[in-house]
Amino acid sequence: MIRIMSIAIALIFMVAGKQALAQNGDIFDRLQKEPVSLFDSGIKRLRSSVQFAADRLSPPSDPKAQFRVFFDPETRRLIVRFDIGTSSSDITQAACWERRVAAIKETFAIGRTRYTVPISVEGRIQRRLGVMFSSEPSTDKTIVAAGQRLAELTIVEVNLRGTGATAPVSCSAPAAALQLKR
Repeated sequence: MIRIMSIAIALIFMVAGKQALAQNGDIFDRLQKEPVSLFDSGIKRLRSSVQFAADRLSPPSDPKAQFRVFFDPETRRLIVRFDIGTSSSDITQAACWERRVAAIKETFAIGRTRYTVPISVEGRIQRRLGVMFSSEPSTDKTIVAAGQRLAELTIVEVNLRGTGATAPVSCSAPAAALQLKR
């Protein structure tokens, strides 16, 4: 009986050891077997771009801007949310829309790329979103078509809050809508 128990215990340790080795096996083999969708890849690219923008939105004297990028399955929209704290007393709807425009320009690197043909800011946003959510290589038509639809379905929201007792202000609209609302 003791011999059977010791054999059983030895088998348990051998199986557990093999499972640990399988988990600790070649990480590249495991990663290459994981499926990644264009959606997963696009969200990752968008989140990286938003993180870069959040780092640049607040002056050093203000708290660092926070962000969140997620897909809302109920509304079928991508939500990009910036929470920006400011020591300024200018916590108004107009200031919120101005910060939103700045967040969009930083997120989509507006003004950092020269195009050989004139292209609107909205067109640049659409192209950037299209590139984020497309496979490589991709045709220009595919990128533009995906970007146009994604620009309508990606909501950029800014929550502007002051350090005092001022109530926070929020503003949101589709990514390509840059007009200042007052």
